[in-house]
Amino acid sequence: KAVGDGANEAATGLDNFLGKTVRIAAVIALFHKAAGTISDCVSESLTYNKTLNMFTVSLGEYANNATKYGETVRDALGIDIAGWQKAQGIFQTLITGFGVGGDQAAYMSQNLTQLSYDIASFYNITNEEAQNKIKSAISGRLEPIRKLGWDLSQSKLVDIAKNPKYYGQQTFAINEQTGAIEANTV
Repeated sequence: KAVGDGANEAATGLDNFLGKTVRIAAVIALFHKAAGTISDCVSESLTYNKTLNMFTVSLGEYANNATKYGETVRDALGIDIAGWQKAQGIFQTLITGFGVGGDQAAYMSQNLTQLSYDIASFYNITNEEAQNKIKSAISGRLEPIRKLGWDLSQSKLVDIAKNPKYYGQQTFAINEQTGAIEANTV
C-alpha cells in the first residue's frame, strides 16, 4: 500500500506540475501573440504615416480635395484609403515629372488611380499589380500593359498626339511628349 500511495502522490504531483506548466505556457503564448499584434499595429501606423506624408507632399494644395474624394470612394466601394493615397501620390509624382502641373496633374493622378482599381477588378489582379502596369506604361516600359491587350506603340501614340479631339491643333515633338501622351492615353 505504501508503494501505491507513493505512486498516487507522485502522479498527482506530476499532474499538478504539468497543469501549471501548461497554464504558464498558455500565458506566455498569449503575451507573445499580444506583443506581435501591437508590433503589427505600430508598423501599420508608421507605414500609413509615410504614405500620408508622400501623398500630402506630392499633391500639395490638392491633397485635401484628393483625400475627400478618396474617402468618398472608400465609403462607396470599401477600398483601403492608404492604398488609394499611395497610388495617387505616386501617379501625381510621375505626372508632374513630365511637366504637367496644377489642376491637370491632380485630375490625371485621380483618374489613373481610379483606372488602376478598375483594371485590377476587370483583369482579376491586385491593385498593386494594376498600378505597376500603369506606372510602367507612363515611364515608357510598355510590355506590362501590353500583356493586358493595350496598344501604346509609338505609331498609336503619334495618332493620338495628332488627333485634335485630344490635343487641339497643337503639334507635338513626339520624343519629348511621349510620357505625357502615354499617361493621357492610359
